[in-house]
Amino acid sequence: MQEQLVNYYDIQKENEQFKKYYNIRSENAEYQLITASVIAKDDLSGSKMFTLNKGITSGIKVNNPVLTEKGLVGWVSEADITSCTVTTILSEATTISVINKRTSDTGILTSSDKYAQSGQAVMTILNENCDIAKGDIIVTSGIGGVFPANLRVGVVSDVKFDEFDTYKYAVITPYEDINNTNEAVIITDIISQ
Repeated sequence: MQEQLVNYYDIQKENEQFKKYYNIRSENAEYQLITASVIAKDDLSGSKMFTLNKGITSGIKVNNPVLTEKGLVGWVSEADITSCTVTTILSEATTISVINKRTSDTGILTSSDKYAQSGQAVMTILNENCDIAKGDIIVTSGIGGVFPANLRVGVVSDVKFDEFDTYKYAVITPYEDINNTNEAVIITDIISQ
């Protein structure tokens, strides 16, 4: 009886995940998605890494994008048989080609300890003449072949220059509160249509 109850709760949770991610599935029929739950957070890395309860046996591979219904949260950096480690977009190890939806200016999304502590990432390698502004929407560009185009990332909360005034960068507030992420979906494949 207890085993049946445990199975019932697992099925109920999985059903809730499917409902939650129905919009992602319906908007992106070409994605093969696996729902997963966060089973561990690395206290030493803060919000830079967490572990999901799906691994190689579920079709998970290194570099698979990880997102929630709100937007991109990171990528699979390690995978074993039954779990995987996600490096989030708040990690300085992250380098994702992104684009400003309003202006089509491109850059690289990464982060630093300074911004990760406040739950933010940065968009660097901006063209000096770019017209990026507070409130602009940032999405993945699709360049590089790992992240498909148009995955929502976040919104520009500030535009700054480095300490030597040599280059401009944008502070990005992700759509998802990565510190409080408990569930996610992993894009395991993109089916050509």
